Amino acid sequence: MAKYGLDRANRAGRLPWRAEEIYNRLVSTFQDMGRPTGAPYVGDNARYLSAVLSHYIEDAYVPFHAAANYDGQLTNQRGVHARFETDLVVRNLPTLKLAPVMIRPVGSARDVVFEALVESQSLVETVLQADRKAAGGREYYDEGYFSAFLLGVRPIMEKRMSDASSAVASVIASAWAQAGRPTMPLAGPKTPARIRH
Repeated sequence: MAKYGLDRANRAGRLPWRAEEIYNRLVSTFQDMGRPTGAPYVGDNARYLSAVLSHYIEDAYVPFHAAANYDGQLTNQRGVHARFETDLVVRNLPTLKLAPVMIRPVGSARDVVFEALVESQSLVETVLQADRKAAGGREYYDEGYFSAFLLGVRPIMEKRMSDASSAVASVIASAWAQAGRPTMPLAGPKTPARIRH
């Protein structure tokens, strides 16, 4: 923001810095978990922050989240973002071959996101080409389209999903380790039963 100003930063996106901010809050929350006077809902807070951080990291692994042509609007391929990120995954989830999660030490959540975004950006044109080829002269995005689209992007989709899963696990495990590896509660606090009169 100091270099380009708030408007340009908001237009370009601040995902790496936002991920870093949530990561730091998660570390602090994990640290609270290890204190005897920790807040009663610290486990819920850790789960919530983990979910938010997971979303941000996973977003970085979607090619269109790193491109100006984020929905094919610049190449007359509107909707390609959802077709790749959601429709294609939902239709093929049972047949996707995902790699086992690998947890590795993380020095910086911001760096993890930047690395993912750089690689994501490099994949955009390949996904757009596969979409164009699959669409051919079709009037609708039918089963034939989705079969052809999957054929063109399956390796990318499987690798990005696998890498995202490992990155999420690595970042959360690193936040926990940085916080001193506190004992994690098995369940959140129970909601008190309502008293009947």
